[in-house]
Order: sequence, then structure tokens, then C-alpha cells
Amino acid sequence: FCSYYGDYMQIGINNHEGNAAFDALSHELGHGAQSLIQGYFNYEGATGAMAESLADILGNIMEMMLFEQLSDDEKDSMGMVDTENWAIEEAHKIWGIDLTIRDMADPNKYGQPAYIGDTYYIINNPYNDEGDLGGVHTNSGILNNIAYLMCKQAGVPLKDMLSIWYDSMMLLNNSSDYGSVGQYVMLSMKRKGLD
Repeated sequence: FCSYYGDYMQIGINNHEGNAAFDALSHELGHGAQSLIQGYFNYEGATGAMAESLADILGNIMEMMLFEQLSDDEKDSMGMVDTENWAIEEAHKIWGIDLTIRDMADPNKYGQPAYIGDTYYIINNPYNDEGDLGGVHTNSGILNNIAYLMCKQAGVPLKDMLSIWYDSMMLLNNSSDYGSVGQYVMLSMKRKGLD
């Protein structure tokens, strides 16, 4: 496991049987970059879900870019990396138990919505969702699925994806909504000639 706490990141190792997956480490570093760039950020409801999703997206892209550069032996030693469904923490296992927590190709698989109003969508009420601050971890499936579809269906290369979503993270603020992030993504794509 790993967590970002504002001033430090905690990484846990369990009996030398497993440790934090690379995408999870990159995810937490994404939160660190967000806090350095944006300072105070309203981490609840839609803005919190978007921040969570941007960390997922950047973490997963960095994991896949690293995986592409490895030899077959290095890939075998790294463990399973899901380059097809963009799972989160799929390489994290403890005592042989799969600890995957999200699937960007099929967010419903782990109880997340793929779009606003989907089965698992949590309406923005930070006091009515069992501690998830208005669905920050649940509703992150929305942008996660969009990023997956951009790469897999629209064919946007990983290097461009990293830049597009990083640019979008730089523009995210406390008044951003899903439409705003869509505009940020389109602006970044246009700047790169990918529109």
C-alpha cells in the first residue's frame, strides 16, 4: 500500500510478500504534484474525484511507459501489468491474493461509474457515502474510462496521453467540473495537433 499525506508518502511492505504497485506509487506522486502546483484543493465531490482520477491516469500511463521499455525478463520479474484494461494495482499481490482496485476499461467491475448517472455514480454529497467524501474514489471511474477510451479507441499514444492529462491537471481548480476537464483535455489535444 501507499498513501500521500501532504508532507510525505507512506509505502508499506507486507512480510516481504508484496509491496506497492508502480502505478499506485505514481498515483500518489501525482497527488504530490497536484498539491505543489495547486496548493489547497477541495478534495471532495466532483473536484476530488477528478483529482483522484488524474492521479490514476498519470500513474497508469507512467507504469505502461516503463513496462514498454523493459526486457522480457524484466517484465516477468515486475509481475503482471494490465496494458489492455488499465487496471490499478494489478501487480500488487499479498500472499498471492490479487489486490486490483480499479479497472479503467470497465469501471463497473470494481463498483465505479463509467459516466455521470451510471449505476455506481454517487451524487455529490460528502456526508452520505461512507467516508468517500462525495465519491472521490468511486466517481474517479468517469475520467479513468475516458482516458482509457482515448488511448485504446482513439489511438492517442501514451506519451501524448501523459502530456494531455498532465496539462489538464495543471488547469484543474476548485470550481472545475467534468465539462471543464473535457475542455482542458480538448485544449491540450489541439495544442498538440491531435484534435
